[in-house]
Amino acid sequence: MDATGGDLVSTALQWAVRQGHDLMIHTLTKAGASLNVRDAQNFTALHLAAQYGHPTTIIYLLCQGSDVNIMDNDRRTPLMWALYKGYSDEVIECFLR
Repeated sequence: MDATGGDLVSTALQWAVRQGHDLMIHTLTKAGASLNVRDAQNFTALHLAAQYGHPTTIIYLLCQGSDVNIMDNDRRTPLMWALYKGYSDEVIECFLR
């Protein structure tokens, strides 16, 4: 379930998060995909959801137990990425609630 591949050494869950495919994200997590596997850039699925500005994915991953305070190699949390990318208040509020 957590096999990695591609240039970014990502899991199927991470690729689904990048594209905002919420149904596939749900399917993969229910099948046992790990939320905290890191890709080649040391990003988790939650980091990626924040970077790509997918609020429903962020809420889902948080409800499934993703660590809101998890840091990447540069000690950035998913909230820091969302702020850096300049996403809407809706995305930022997902983390603050």
